[in-house]
Amino acid sequence: MSYVGDDKVLPTDNIKNKDNSLFIWLDILGFAEAVDKEEKYKELSELLKEFKQLFFDSTQNSYDAKIISDGLIIYLKDPGRDKINLIFKEISEKQFSFILKNKYFIRGGIALGSKYETDENIEKGNQYISNGLARAYKLESNCIDWPLIATDEINLKRLKDKFKINKEEFFGLEKAYNKNGKNIYFIDFIKEDDNYFELLQNKIFEFKEEPSVRNKYIWLMRYYLHKFENYKDKIDITLKGIVL
Repeated sequence: MSYVGDDKVLPTDNIKNKDNSLFIWLDILGFAEAVDKEEKYKELSELLKEFKQLFFDSTQNSYDAKIISDGLIIYLKDPGRDKINLIFKEISEKQFSFILKNKYFIRGGIALGSKYETDENIEKGNQYISNGLARAYKLESNCIDWPLIATDEINLKRLKDKFKINKEEFFGLEKAYNKNGKNIYFIDFIKEDDNYFELLQNKIFEFKEEPSVRNKYIWLMRYYLHKFENYKDKIDITLKGIVL
């Protein structure tokens, strides 16, 4: 879906607002790699529809959710500060429920931007053309290495500038580092749960021959053990040297 992340100049006379809408780009970990495997791709496509439905069933009803190619975009027009905190909390709950049920993890990028409207089809909600969507997609693709929904320093600053916040403010997000040591700020979806803990262990074993994928689950396991230290004694003995 490279067209979303392309840095193209769009007509300035079609800009409705400037950096006042929130875009959250989400995809299922492993979806892109399944494009040439028909059955796998079909399975993940159905899961993406199921994930989207979770947001249609929302009681908040304060945002729009649409599937674009292999991902899901959540869009909030001119969100308030409190609403942003609420949507992050709601996403964390839906993310955790989806993972436990389907055994697949979600990764995503969070960005503030402008909604560009170029024709009547967009007015009907058929597509988004936006620098906010491009920013969120680029974040997910190039900056968020772990199975997290997160943003970076630049996009966090855009959020703070919108609300004229000068002090330290993460909007309920937790701070971490990506694999290059750069700051990221993520929605903390993780709860204390035996099934989740077992799932992480299984994922680490499942991808033992694919280090780049395995390391994503190792990061999640390390964070889980950081939050819930009582699980350190429950880790499989063959993993202790890897995750502790």
